[in-house]
Amino acid sequence: MKILVTGATGFLGAHVVRCLLHDGHQVRILRRKTSSTIDLDGLIFETAIGDICDANALSSALQGVDAVIHAAALISYWEPERDEVYRVNAEGTRCIADAALSAGVKRFVHVSTVMAVGVPVSGMRANETQSYNFDRVGCDTIYSRSKYLAEDHIQSAVARGLPAVIVNPGAIIGPMDRRRIVGGLFFPGKLNQYFYISGGMSAVDVEDVASGIVRALNVGRVGERYLLTGEDVSYREMRAVIAEEMGTPRPCIRIPSFVLKFASVLGEVVSRITQKRPRIPLPMARMLAHELYFSSHKAQSELGWSYRPYRESVCRALAWHASV
Repeated sequence: MKILVTGATGFLGAHVVRCLLHDGHQVRILRRKTSSTIDLDGLIFETAIGDICDANALSSALQGVDAVIHAAALISYWEPERDEVYRVNAEGTRCIADAALSAGVKRFVHVSTVMAVGVPVSGMRANETQSYNFDRVGCDTIYSRSKYLAEDHIQSAVARGLPAVIVNPGAIIGPMDRRRIVGGLFFPGKLNQYFYISGGMSAVDVEDVASGIVRALNVGRVGERYLLTGEDVSYREMRAVIAEEMGTPRPCIRIPSFVLKFASVLGEVVSRITQKRPRIPLPMARMLAHELYFSSHKAQSELGWSYRPYRESVCRALAWHASV
């Protein structure tokens, strides 16, 4: 098949392109003119230039395409970026879903996130039936809300005939993470390496997520949602495993949630002056206080998907960082 991939220049998208090429597919990517393709060096693919909300660019990019993997997204929890987050994540998804429907593609995979699912009930692992409740538990974010709305756009398109499947990855780690997405865990600094926060997430290797996306493309049921989440790991254990593999001290001092929230408020005050994103915006600090654990049983049983242990993913990520 010839497959259009959005978000292909990003951390996850680059791995998706590799996975598709390995399976013998032809790949066309849609990217902005300013996007770096460094993580796609050496790969053979077609390129379409354009914005995710540009109907003409989307129509052109979709010509001759059999399927779409929509992985483009803007990850931000900072309120000043609200308009752009909603434009890219929600409106962009509506635009490409409508364009794909008009183009008559045979398959469409929308890459969402567990942040569009909701906060699990205490002591439980959430699954695909979990209702969105970040607003009700006081930790709604512009990112989670925009991705939740994006899923609504996909389901609307499904009702009109788009053969779409949704996947919801957990906290993605692994090689080629140039932004160190998981909160700067790998290089926390000499002082704060001793600290940890309450809560935790389902961590998953980037290559396993890419594999799950391709499996969803091939055998996922139209209109269904599949959680691609790996091992449930507390933030303390996340830091501890990384410390062990790096030969640095394990975290031993817990930072109370209210301290993290207070620090994030101060960070936002500074960000208003510097006009730079704070490291942990307040909505993100509120979210991090929860145990965001999710079950991938459905993906395992229906897609034949599996994931590797968290420690193995850490070792792979560290090896890549050491090589660049």
